[in-house]
Amino acid sequence: MNFIGNLLYFLGWIFFRTTYHGIYRAKVTGRKFIPKKGGVLIASNHLSFVDPPLIGASIYRPISYMAKKELFSHPVFGWLLRKVNAFPVERKKSDFGAIKNVKRLLMQGNTVLMFPQGGRRSENDFEVKNGIGMISCWSQVPIVPCCIVNSNKLKEFKRLEVHFMEPVYPPEKYTQADYDSISKQVADKIKAQMHANNEKKQIKN
Repeated sequence: MNFIGNLLYFLGWIFFRTTYHGIYRAKVTGRKFIPKKGGVLIASNHLSFVDPPLIGASIYRPISYMAKKELFSHPVFGWLLRKVNAFPVERKKSDFGAIKNVKRLLMQGNTVLMFPQGGRRSENDFEVKNGIGMISCWSQVPIVPCCIVNSNKLKEFKRLEVHFMEPVYPPEKYTQADYDSISKQVADKIKAQMHANNEKKQIKN
């Protein structure tokens, strides 16, 4: 990022961190699992449009993330998105340009956020695509699974939670089967955390 991009990202980070922690009492666990340097892919469930800044405000490394292509059509908002590390993706088809961009960013040592469900989904609808496993293998970077809780309940002022989990590492030599295996490992970790959160809610109730 250039100076303007860095400044906008920092100001946004301060704003969202203050908002999420001050108003929604955000709880962040597992931050230690995010490597301090080198490329890393963060794979998260996706409940709300606030998820990207929520995750970004939960860690101390700048993140890059995909956003649906339509959001970039607005001149001002599209400019702002690009300045804060977002890049467009065509969600209705395989966007190999976006995939190549992710690989480039990871190999340059950046942190990239992806939502492997392909879009926003409810807590009970969790299926992932094997793209994250493929990108991890191609780039030889770990995937840090992330589970978000209550970002779809902002109007109810539910406490926000962001849980990072132990990374999943790609093998040096891989096949198509490894794409599926890695993606499943990530999905299972997120599902396990979601299950644990549901159990806590049931106990409280």
